Amino acid sequence: NLSIIIKKIHQLQLLHFDLKLENVIIDRYGLPTIIDFGFSCVLNINYLQYRPPDFELDNYYYDDLIGYRGTVNYIPLEIWDLDKKTTTRQHIGTWSDLYSLGILFYELLTNGSHPYGNEKYKDTFIQQVRDPNYLPKGIYNMNVPFEVRSLVLRMINKNYLFRPSIDEVLGTIK
Repeated sequence: NLSIIIKKIHQLQLLHFDLKLENVIIDRYGLPTIIDFGFSCVLNINYLQYRPPDFELDNYYYDDLIGYRGTVNYIPLEIWDLDKKTTTRQHIGTWSDLYSLGILFYELLTNGSHPYGNEKYKDTFIQQVRDPNYLPKGIYNMNVPFEVRSLVLRMINKNYLFRPSIDEVLGTIK
């Protein structure tokens, strides 16, 4: 299950930063595998580091990079600086991947719908995210147990403080 894989990635002190349907493949045994760690960062107590291939880890810091990391519709909201449309390292952690995983679960449960619409353009997405009154509606139309629906909605909460831990996710979906 994807949640177990994410827990193992986080135990390695890594953040994937690009969880989306296109980065999950199913092997010949029907088991999911997460691919494309190109945007991943090492989570350190003091800072996040970006590690491009074949470079020394200590030479690249997440907050030195310009722009966002990941695919627009899956970027955790806490890394958007909505005024400048750039990222910040403030408030980034394992819960950031949980947001993206929640978007992925939402899409799976709603036959491909995105909670903020299926727009692929950054400005449109940011406008929808800024709307404090916007609530995802598609998941209410599915025949999904209340606990699962509630979990997914918590995972995609705009405020990372209200997101569940990976252990809560695992406990709910077992």
